Amino acid sequence: MKKQNFRMIVKRVLLGQLFTALVFLSANASVSPVRNFDITNAAKADVKFKGIDGKNMLGFQVKYANPSGKAFDFVVRDAFNEVIFRETYTTTDFNKTIKLEKDEFSALSFSIEDTFNNVIEKYNVQLEPLTSNKEVVIKKS
Repeated sequence: MKKQNFRMIVKRVLLGQLFTALVFLSANASVSPVRNFDITNAAKADVKFKGIDGKNMLGFQVKYANPSGKAFDFVVRDAFNEVIFRETYTTTDFNKTIKLEKDEFSALSFSIEDTFNNVIEKYNVQLEPLTSNKEVVIKKS
């Protein structure tokens, strides 16, 4: 009887240790390796097309992370490099929605510049008219 209890205890201890080892090994395998990267080189701005609203206006959402809080200029230019919009901001989490008339522009440029007009981030957008030369014939039977 003592031998059976001893064997059962030894089996449980060994199985417990095996289970613990497997848990630690699987936890280490699932963690991705640490990669070195310079966070200052990562893109801080993001421009997203939000769509066309009911008034036929193009919507663009611009986000910019400015952790230092330094002043920056947000500039929107057209295809001829003429300034459509320019404003200076100092917010740390810049989030602005721009609405422009759909048919007036063929290309836009969104840029974030420091106070000395050095470009920090720049996004170029090509606007193409939605035209279709394909004709569809529906046959009625």
